[in-house]
Amino acid sequence: MIADCLLLEIQKNDLLRECVCLFRDYPLLFVRVDCGSLSELARREEVRGDRDIGQGESQLKFLAPQDTYDLTVDTYAKTTEECANEIIRALEITERSGALDELHKNFMD
Repeated sequence: MIADCLLLEIQKNDLLRECVCLFRDYPLLFVRVDCGSLSELARREEVRGDRDIGQGESQLKFLAPQDTYDLTVDTYAKTTEECANEIIRALEITERSGALDELHKNFMD
């Protein structure tokens, strides 16, 4: 299963907590997907045509969590296939999400 969503700080106490509690006992990875640079982010927004230019950049400071992931892939530095293979390799060797365990601990403190 792939859950493709942007978790923002303003939702942190609701959506992120719910995801962490629901999924922390399953074999999964918490993956951050980056696109290289702010200029590349703006370029992709423009190409898509359905985004306000700068929307992605304005949301970065609200990204939740900021730094707690099992894996980060960069879709600018690597092809989609390379990123997918990196995720598959990580899934093959990871039994439990350390990121979700850490986030769960933070919510319970």
